[in-house]
Amino acid sequence: MRKVKIVALVLSAALALQFSIPAFAAAPVDDTIPSTSENIAAEQVDIESDENSSEYVLKRHANNLHPTGYPGLDMISSYRRDNYVWSSSNTTVVTVNSHGTANAQGLGTAVVSATSKSNPNRVLNFRCVVKDAELEISSSSSSLCITYDNENPTTQMKISDSFRAITYADWTSSNPEVASIDSNGNVTAYKEGTTIIRVSTNEGSRSYTMNVSSNKGAVYFSADRAKEYGSTYRTMLESGKLGDIKIGDVINLNDYLKRDERVQIQGWSSSNPEVATVTESGWVTAVGEGEATITVTSTEGKSAECRLLIGQAAQEQYREAVKTGEMIQGVLFVTALGIVIIVLIASAASGGASA
Repeated sequence: MRKVKIVALVLSAALALQFSIPAFAAAPVDDTIPSTSENIAAEQVDIESDENSSEYVLKRHANNLHPTGYPGLDMISSYRRDNYVWSSSNTTVVTVNSHGTANAQGLGTAVVSATSKSNPNRVLNFRCVVKDAELEISSSSSSLCITYDNENPTTQMKISDSFRAITYADWTSSNPEVASIDSNGNVTAYKEGTTIIRVSTNEGSRSYTMNVSSNKGAVYFSADRAKEYGSTYRTMLESGKLGDIKIGDVINLNDYLKRDERVQIQGWSSSNPEVATVTESGWVTAVGEGEATITVTSTEGKSAECRLLIGQAAQEQYREAVKTGEMIQGVLFVTALGIVIIVLIASAASGGASA
């Protein structure tokens, strides 16, 4: 009889996985069967502020004096919170409704308690802290990108709303050659790099890292490019890898190159001229079996590489590598599937034992 039960559990777990488990998650849950994270012997559990369990913090802003949140969500999931009676030790700091939603009322600390409806001796306590938001600065864009159409992109830095009265703000850039900032917090980019934007106020100082990139001169190889322009040569195995090449073939790699029409090419080079040579205009000649990497560089210093697989041996080696990668992915999937099944069986067995 026990073997039959185990087989039934395995089949049930497999079916649950096949249908992606949403139905399993939606099934009614009895809070008398504690989850793994709640399987605690003590009648009361205090969630203290330490390295392993931080305080639940609600931050007040000038435009949101009563922020809300869900203390203990990692231990009591959203669809099980109605199975508990919720209370607050200090309603002048935090109130909590029947769904376990905490609402900040004032600065301070309160303990939000969750008492199991089916087992009143089971109480979980969560420390909840309400404090004012710290002085912060932000930008409408975390990075700036220089393009041919916008060589000096801009953004504006802002001081986040808080309860502090800001009487002055001095903005500086650690690397003004990359990006400068004016007295109003407007940032202007000039070249690729990183700069630290800093603001000093009567209420303290804050820093912000601004990254500037550039796509001027950007080049890359793409299978889409070959399809778009109807290249008569070979198959792009994936972006940056070209196969089905025989000795003696002549290929124009410009057919696979994607770039803005304003990009100027500085030169082409081959990592292995004994396998493949390349002209200054991007024409490649396959002269031997093996692999060679062709590199194209723009006048802006940007480059792209295309790996050429020439001859039958190189083709077979590549295909074997692909097969090996697929096999590894298959093994990882089966292993993960087995772990999930074991966890489901253990959970079901634990539930049966509790019943």
